[in-house]
Formats: sequence, structure tokens, C-alpha cells
Amino acid sequence: MKIRCGTDILRVSRIENIKNLDKFMKKVFTEREISYIESKNRNYETITGMFCMKEAVSKALKTGIGKMSFMDVESIHDDGLVVKLNTDKFPKVLDIDASISHDEEYAIAMCVLMLED
Repeated sequence: MKIRCGTDILRVSRIENIKNLDKFMKKVFTEREISYIESKNRNYETITGMFCMKEAVSKALKTGIGKMSFMDVESIHDDGLVVKLNTDKFPKVLDIDASISHDEEYAIAMCVLMLED
């Protein structure tokens, strides 16, 4: 078994400065994630943290976003954060966990994966 981690950090202002936020969100987030973002009144810290989580997962997978679609990973916020990964595309991933944190200026996410050898 292998354990990998990925981390991403981003200034919240980079998301605030996106000219077409709706287009960005439809490209990056699932419908369930967009519903969660809407429930948080499109809070930029929330959006930035969720984006960082997807980037952190791509880094842990060592694929980058090029080989991993943003839709291959989903953050579910029912009772804490649960990360759902497209296991058809990444069958060697046995378990995944992530954490998101943010303050006024930055958001950061960290992901840990367990992979079969």
C-alpha cells in the first residue's frame, strides 16, 4: 500500500477576480457542490477552498488537472467534509480524505490517499 498527499493554497482574491464566476463554477464543480456554494451565499472563501481541494487531490494522484477532470472529485458537506472520487477512473485508490481551511486572504486544502501497490 502507498500513501500520498497533496496540498494546494490560493489567494481568495484570485477567485473574486474571475470575470464569469458562473461559467467557472459550472466547469469546476458538480451540481451538488454548486448547491452547497449557493447555500453559503457564494462565499468566496468557500469556493476557493473547494477549488483547492480538487487541486490537492490531483497533486496526490500525481496527475494534475490535465488527466483528472474537475468532475472526477467531489466534496460533499453533509456531516463534515467527505471526498468522493471517480473510482472507475482511479481504481487503485482505496481511501481518500481531505481537509479545507481558510481565512480572509487564503484558502488551503490537503488530501491524503491510500493506494494499492
